[in-house]
Amino acid sequence: TDQNGRPNLNGIPTSADSVGLINTFDMNNLAPSYTDLEEHWCAAAAMRLTEDGIFGGTALGEHTFFEPDTAVTRGEFLVCAMRAAGYDDLDRAALPMFANADEIPDYLSGYLAAAYEDGIINGSVDAAGAAVFYPDETITRAEAAVILYRLFDIDTPAVLPVFSAEDEAVIPAWSVGAFSSVCAVGIMSASDPAGIVDRA
Repeated sequence: TDQNGRPNLNGIPTSADSVGLINTFDMNNLAPSYTDLEEHWCAAAAMRLTEDGIFGGTALGEHTFFEPDTAVTRGEFLVCAMRAAGYDDLDRAALPMFANADEIPDYLSGYLAAAYEDGIINGSVDAAGAAVFYPDETITRAEAAVILYRLFDIDTPAVLPVFSAEDEAVIPAWSVGAFSSVCAVGIMSASDPAGIVDRA
């Protein structure tokens, strides 16, 4: 950590596309095994990040399910990305910067406050012109790329990926640099910026 207690963001986690959220079972002394990930391409990344305490699955009886096709929300992605970067056990925090602070769950508030303070997220602007953050909305690949780009201080490579005309037409202007950089270093594939991030 730095002199202010913030983690030093010097590394990029492998398979950063593979994120989720610890939700329904205690992972202490648990060797994770997901029933629905047999021979799935994301199995190794899911197991590694579960062992690192970044996400978990849903336990039903004797089986645990990862649910790789389930969409990830903005709140879930932010928490998991920040855990991967070393932000752990953040206490509940006030969120005076967001007009809808009373709608933001307690588990997210500490991460959201730290992310705002460190310039990782800005939130959105509602119809009244107030800053808001909607944690339950699904997150797009372009939005996720911006968080990763800022969180891990990713350098912009000299050679950037070339996007298809279809992708160039839908990628938001504010995300072009971040999405290009995150794709160039291999964290995301250089396609579908408007696509929704799922747990795989």
